[in-house]
Amino acid sequence: MKRTPIPREVEKVSETAGLSHPLWVVVADGATARFFVRKLPELPLEEVGELAESAARVERHHGGHDDVGHGQHAVLARTTPHERREQHFLRHVAGQIDRATIEHAIGALVLCAPPRALGLFRSFISENARQLVVREIPHDIVRESVDQIGERLKESGI
Repeated sequence: MKRTPIPREVEKVSETAGLSHPLWVVVADGATARFFVRKLPELPLEEVGELAESAARVERHHGGHDDVGHGQHAVLARTTPHERREQHFLRHVAGQIDRATIEHAIGALVLCAPPRALGLFRSFISENARQLVVREIPHDIVRESVDQIGERLKESGI
């Protein structure tokens, strides 16, 4: 069996491998986010959580906060209620990513989202989290199976 070379970004994950430094894959749209982990390059992708827009809204109204990113008030002022909900949700997801970054739980990060949501992610995640992004996949794949998402990662070299 021929061994395929590991892309440098993923190799970085395996060099610091262990349960505390996996490859994270976040697949999101404006209302749902799914979190996946690949602990080592040779292991399959594993779904570890899902967050829905309504759950993020409940957390915000009951003591949680999603104050991530800078200069967002001007963006929120020119949007529809639907766009504001999407932005709040993606900001909340970005907050989850930022917390994991602070806790050193992420060795590398792949973001998968429709182009608009991907742009919002870029503006909402911290600089430290942005530095961990090894690939962005600009497609709406939140409803795809774990195997289909794993295949997309392979196709993009991860």
